[in-house]
Amino acid sequence: MKAFTTLLLRSLITDDDSEPQGIELLRNKIKQFDYTIEEASRQTLKPKQAVDPRGVRWWNDECSAAHTLAHTASTHEEKRKANKALRNTVAHAKCTWAHEQLHHATNSKDIWRLAKTRKGRTTNSFSALRDATNTLVDKPDQKSVIFQQKFFPAEPCHTEPSQHDDPPPFTMRTWDKITSDEVTKALATTSPSSAPGPSGVGYVTLKWAHAARPEVLTNIFNLCIDHGTHLWKLAIVVVINKPHKPDYSIPKAYRLISLLECVRKILEKIVARQINTDIESFGILPMTQFGSRPHHNAIDAVATLVHCIQATRMSGNVGTLLLFDISGFFDNINPLHTDETF
Repeated sequence: MKAFTTLLLRSLITDDDSEPQGIELLRNKIKQFDYTIEEASRQTLKPKQAVDPRGVRWWNDECSAAHTLAHTASTHEEKRKANKALRNTVAHAKCTWAHEQLHHATNSKDIWRLAKTRKGRTTNSFSALRDATNTLVDKPDQKSVIFQQKFFPAEPCHTEPSQHDDPPPFTMRTWDKITSDEVTKALATTSPSSAPGPSGVGYVTLKWAHAARPEVLTNIFNLCIDHGTHLWKLAIVVVINKPHKPDYSIPKAYRLISLLECVRKILEKIVARQINTDIESFGILPMTQFGSRPHHNAIDAVATLVHCIQATRMSGNVGTLLLFDISGFFDNINPLHTDETF
């Protein structure tokens, strides 16, 4: 860490009057920050090595003996038999070790820890998917097209920014500049094991960079606020199958997880915190709004619903409950309408 931060202190520079202004300034700042992080990591950090099969916990003396025989076989037939015996020995060792681990597991953490025993991660696969013509396709590029058509509509429905039933607009409020302390607090609540985005830069690296030069990330975030956008638009989309589905050939049986850039999530966390502060200070949302608000949770929503049901029954009236499950709600929100309403 010391060598990493020392290199960052020499490489990360502050503002220069000769630099371009506007969105180009933001693009150059992000490009310089990414390049410095990449170079500092390459020069000071050890690259991640592939896991040696003989170093895993299920490897035993029988595996070592079978491995030696496979490498010392002289003839082609002996090598073929030795390799087959090695594969069988390794499979038996894995099965025996996993059975013992599950047999002696004391809590759920011991069971979930088994998912990381093979090269640090599990290998997930899913079956063939049906396209628009009800034809089964198995190639990854064809599957990606099906998921894209299902979860990422190319042309969302057009909506006017202003609607006739919109509530009256609130008074315009000023947006305070992001401080380095806010960035530090946002980084302090992150997990070092969170999966990074396309750049591979995780929260640990961002913490080191911010500790070395607190003003760099702070200036980049404030430039994003001033221009009303950020440039971390790419993400890694991971497909995870939903459990207990009858048919895994349809896209609805899967859930898509987007691995965003960690630096982007830090900016969004700071912005969300300031928005929540405005919501509480100016009473923008009613008390019955429970989602995505501090000090509000699902238990409060259920308690409110139960109270309304009991009050309706006690008064001798009949109540009706209407629940909505909107598919792709957040994916189809019009940002212009949201900005106009907020």
